[in-house]
Amino acid sequence: YDGTNVNSGIVINAEAEIENLVVEGCSFVGTGEKKGRGIYGQNSAATITLKNCSFKDLGYPVYTMAAGGYASLVVEGCTFEGIKSWAIMPQYNDYTGDLTVTGNQFINCVGGLVKAGKFTAGHTFTFTNNTVTNSAEHPAKNWFTINTAAASKVVSGNTKEGQAWEPSEAEGLK
Repeated sequence: YDGTNVNSGIVINAEAEIENLVVEGCSFVGTGEKKGRGIYGQNSAATITLKNCSFKDLGYPVYTMAAGGYASLVVEGCTFEGIKSWAIMPQYNDYTGDLTVTGNQFINCVGGLVKAGKFTAGHTFTFTNNTVTNSAEHPAKNWFTINTAAASKVVSGNTKEGQAWEPSEAEGLK
């Protein structure tokens, strides 16, 4: 996958009969422009796990704009480098699943970390043991666009520029 257009390396169709998809050890490389996705789509019945993958020089590595998102999305041990917009965007407005982002590295990213909108009741956002290095928040937004008022959140063990970091409401994590 060369990331030269808005197409994706992996597309998850809403009608696909997926219960548990694990993508492990994959590499998605773009051209350094705000184009290309590593994984795209939505399937509100699917549990998606991205483990030990690398996403480099892409616009939106993990992306969906459609309603719902996934039943559960786990992003674990992945590296996001040179990302030009939101690194993880499983939903634009209201996310209807659980989202776990743990043990990842964000290096030279210039567009924010996670955008999921408002979480629905009964779900959890977990952001633990992640490392952010030489990156910048989204130019028009923050590090996050997440509202967990109706859900649960677990945030701990993260570092930014080598210092302990607990993302705040001012940084977009509500």
